[in-house]
Amino acid sequence: MAKVIFYFAAKKWFNRPYYGNKNKRKCTFEKLKNYKMKKHVPNIITLLNLVSGILSIYLYTINNIEMAAWFIFIAAVFDFMDGFAAKILDAKSEIGAQLDSLCDIVSFGVAPGFILFYMIDVSIDQYGDYPNNLFILPFLAFLIPVFGALRLA
Repeated sequence: MAKVIFYFAAKKWFNRPYYGNKNKRKCTFEKLKNYKMKKHVPNIITLLNLVSGILSIYLYTINNIEMAAWFIFIAAVFDFMDGFAAKILDAKSEIGAQLDSLCDIVSFGVAPGFILFYMIDVSIDQYGDYPNNLFILPFLAFLIPVFGALRLA
């Protein structure tokens, strides 16, 4: 359903009348599908996914955990959109697949791992002095990016 809505919205956008110079040709959706640079559109959206993941990690470092979680959600939206754009434009490439895996591990592995590390550390610190054998517990959150990388490899 979303694919149909996106298709017709894009088709309407690229088939809109051009009110400038009448000698210029009108841009159509079919021309965009045949455009040589079309394979880079999903890669640009994938890079926006990566930027969202990096901003999430940055916001974690300045103790803005709520906004960090929102940027992970924004990264998920970009992750959906890049796959969707690749299917609509038929722009599949090897570098696109590798770039998507890299961005996914940053956005959905490293960033959530840091947030979970913070949440475990804060929850343990609420109880004051905790036993020496619990100091390793927050570091278990970094198993998320490790197993995420194994899954995406």
